[in-house]
Amino acid sequence: MSVSPTEVWITGIGLVSSLGEGLDAHWQALTTDNPKPVVDTKSFAPYPIHPLCEIDFSKQIPKRGDLRQMEDWQRIGTYAAGMALDDASIKGDDELLAKMHIIAAAGNGERDPEADAIVLEAIKGDPDWREKLNDLLLTNLRPTLYLAQQTQLLAGNISIVHKVTGGSRTFKGEELAGVQIVENAVQRIRAGQGELFLVGAAYNAARWDQLLALGLNQFLHEGKWKSIWDLDDGAITGSMGAFLVIESKAHALARGAKPYAKISNIQTGVDVDCLPEGVEGDRSGSPVLCGFGGEHHPMAGWADSNVVLRSPTSMLGHGAEASFPANIALAALSLSRGAFYSPCGNLRIEKPLSQKTSENLSTILVSAYSIDVGDGYEGAALVEKVDVND
Repeated sequence: MSVSPTEVWITGIGLVSSLGEGLDAHWQALTTDNPKPVVDTKSFAPYPIHPLCEIDFSKQIPKRGDLRQMEDWQRIGTYAAGMALDDASIKGDDELLAKMHIIAAAGNGERDPEADAIVLEAIKGDPDWREKLNDLLLTNLRPTLYLAQQTQLLAGNISIVHKVTGGSRTFKGEELAGVQIVENAVQRIRAGQGELFLVGAAYNAARWDQLLALGLNQFLHEGKWKSIWDLDDGAITGSMGAFLVIESKAHALARGAKPYAKISNIQTGVDVDCLPEGVEGDRSGSPVLCGFGGEHHPMAGWADSNVVLRSPTSMLGHGAEASFPANIALAALSLSRGAFYSPCGNLRIEKPLSQKTSENLSTILVSAYSIDVGDGYEGAALVEKVDVND
């Protein structure tokens, strides 16, 4: 895969999670000595989650009618999108908003947990449960409810609330979708199919229906918090919203925008040990933000070759579609501030950054893995520091 000369800049970031709202809150939480996660072990016991921080959604979604018709996952995403627009100085600029494209990723809306409980109780222990299940689904599920919870409503609400009126695309498919939305924006900018994109995703972990689906597949950790490297029975999920303003260098310079970093390359669907040139970076120097959620520990072996690894999942939780854009945001933030994040949890794997690498921090590799397949590699991006004097 050749690298296009067209530079793709990240010029705005909106980020919310259990650690707080905005970049300063995340920077403080992740760079302090011995970072501490925010975890709720009681509300959804036996499953711990990283709950969303307290947010006044009306700051980004001022109309009560808009707020009322959204479910939490839509509120989280629409709020983070508004933060990114503010950060990039685009909010309220009708000319820029009219040509800005939205690329969003999200799962379905929330199911009715009471209806799910009725169905599960009715088929429990029944040898003919398949036939009964079809009948119960026909009588307990409302098609109109499903239509009100579809994935594309995230992009629709962002367009309505924030007046982003360019084209929109929605991706669905957990971790891979989170990689593809960023890849799609980069590819379209380099192909001359757009100059300005709002890209991101949202995930609400505080919902029984999602925990039920993951729990039935034995994808969840039970009990007290552990770092992601120490989990041996599944994931800890986390609520989060992450949106990025991504634009061409030429467009950003023309409007006087300052970059956090640039995405120099991105790739989906390749094995981590066979990354194409330009994606992997320098194994001996570039630190890695490793995104994965389950009991398997991909890339742990890289620590043996002195690669500096961090997995923000330990602190943020696993956020499906939102995890990769959140990690891209954290990489861009790190490069813009010229420092890396503190080790969290397993110090054998998450080693301190050397003084030499810290002083010359210029690239960060961001990787993504699926929650349900031990070696399921979804993609990676190389995020680089921008020299504004070039």
